[in-house]
Amino acid sequence: MDDTLAPNIIDNSPNRELINVLKDQIKKSKESKFAIGYFFLSGFSLVREDFPDSYENLPFLKIVMGNETTYPTKEELVAGYNLRELFKQRMIEDLQKREIGEDQI
Repeated sequence: MDDTLAPNIIDNSPNRELINVLKDQIKKSKESKFAIGYFFLSGFSLVREDFPDSYENLPFLKIVMGNETTYPTKEELVAGYNLRELFKQRMIEDLQKREIGEDQI
């Protein structure tokens, strides 16, 4: 795909289907940011394998989405958020238990 034709906004116009542009551009990207009206894991699974093996910027993927989704996608998002909060809480608890010397500050 010709990089000069890749606009910042992709609208599924003829010969510019979103899936094809995403598959091409994600492989070459340092990070991916999306503002979307709705999000479904079934759609994400179409590009999951196209993400680079290593990322220079973390997090690689950022999504701003509307509130329209499916129940299974909602449950996955809630579970992921809960795991993130649990991990954060455990890290805080672990750090609070450690004695930190002046040389570590």
